[in-house]
Amino acid sequence: MVKTKGKKGGAKLQERDGELLGELELWGVLGLGQIDGLVFHKGLGEIERARLFFNNYSENLYRLSGYKRLQDLKKSGHVAAHFYRNFPMVFTLTSRGHRALKAAKLARLPGFRRSVSGYLIEHEIMVNAVGLVLSRLHGLTVRTIRERTDWNSRGGWSHTTSRSRIPDLWISDPSEPKVVEVELNKKATQLYPDIWASYRSALPRNALVLYLTNWPSGPDFVRRQAERLGMPFIYVCDLAEFKASAGRSAFANCEGRSLTLAPTRVWKSDLEAVGGAV
Repeated sequence: MVKTKGKKGGAKLQERDGELLGELELWGVLGLGQIDGLVFHKGLGEIERARLFFNNYSENLYRLSGYKRLQDLKKSGHVAAHFYRNFPMVFTLTSRGHRALKAAKLARLPGFRRSVSGYLIEHEIMVNAVGLVLSRLHGLTVRTIRERTDWNSRGGWSHTTSRSRIPDLWISDPSEPKVVEVELNKKATQLYPDIWASYRSALPRNALVLYLTNWPSGPDFVRRQAERLGMPFIYVCDLAEFKASAGRSAFANCEGRSLTLAPTRVWKSDLEAVGGAV
């Protein structure tokens, strides 16, 4: 339990508050829907929870207890709210919130996200959405940029510097680790050879690179480039399909091989066929 008092005589922080602050520390910046799916509505079905992780929510969410608690934490100085033109409100941790985590021995990182660029916010929220679906819905061990980057002696961290050399997400798997890159916009064709060559030289031989693209014909474009360059370790999936399937859609490479990251569902009829218990 976190026992730090809020400003102006606010109530002591409770166990769920510590969980909320810890998620902000880990992911850096989260939308209201993402926080609701992470902390306040864990029991929802897979599709509905994935919708929240992609930060899709109705105005009704503003009337529920989760949003009200976030507002309390904002008033007490433990979280900060950020607003951007044509983008829903997002939240970050504050120094007060991080001190509360440290006092409760719940802090996992030496620092916290202090600012958010309006230029990067859409991409960051989308990357976190993918990471949340993979880790919280499908049980994969997903590590964020914040867990894999260097911090200076004062706990400082630069997203711009780190982003230039660290992929969006890393899926830990001894037999087949995977890099995940979320691309909302198409890069210039001439950039891919150097990017993928650096992956091939830096990653373990059994590693794969998975792309989620968000522009028309994105998967076809990436597969064509991978075929041209002879890089079958590049797999790609349409981001809209990934979102609609709650992370169960397939990634495919230039050789026609495919993989899915979510575990295979076992239906009742399958268990009955082999005499298993339901």
